[in-house]
Amino acid sequence: EQETSIPNAANGEVTRRTTLEQSLDELWFKWDIARTVFMTFGKQHLKWGSGQIWNPTDFTAREVRDPFALFDRRLGQNLFKIHVPNEKMGFNYYAVLQFDDAERNEDLGLALRGEFAFLGSGELALTAQARNNSAQRLGVDVSSALGPFDVNVEAAFSKRQKRSFYRGGTLDEGIPVLPTPYQDEDKTFKQVSSGLRYAVKYSEDDSIYFGAEYFYNELG
Repeated sequence: EQETSIPNAANGEVTRRTTLEQSLDELWFKWDIARTVFMTFGKQHLKWGSGQIWNPTDFTAREVRDPFALFDRRLGQNLFKIHVPNEKMGFNYYAVLQFDDAERNEDLGLALRGEFAFLGSGELALTAQARNNSAQRLGVDVSSALGPFDVNVEAAFSKRQKRSFYRGGTLDEGIPVLPTPYQDEDKTFKQVSSGLRYAVKYSEDDSIYFGAEYFYNELG
């Protein structure tokens, strides 16, 4: 719901108009094959990565989460997700087709992910994504308990970036020189997010968390 103020030039009064906008967050169909392969088709939520603020390996996300928002207000995405769990080993395998902004078959995106438990409290995730006219991306995500601390590291590597970068340029007192745009589709860009958290339990049901995160982003 959004309220807009419109001034009236004739009498100087202000008219307030309320506009109601509706958005569909989730609508999906779910089924399985022999309780072994689980499939979900439709608009759904999918978040990959162990970071609290930024997830460079969340390749299916269309927009970055607002770190200052109390709730994650991003809407669900049009996906076809195939999930094959291995409960005995603690492993999960995913294949995801992305339909958002796809007008033709070649516009579909494909993302693959494997999650592997280790040492009782750790998890390693390997992710890859490819889409026509988009960057090719690979990701590694490791999270585990380290004594009383929870630690995580996410690293994403991308190539074939279509975005423009800038170099050069001066702001001298004479004639300023504007930066020159360029593209570098052959370079492999790195993005890293790592964090550490410590929990203090102050009641039977409640805890307070202290943490810090570090970010490195070659894409700016």
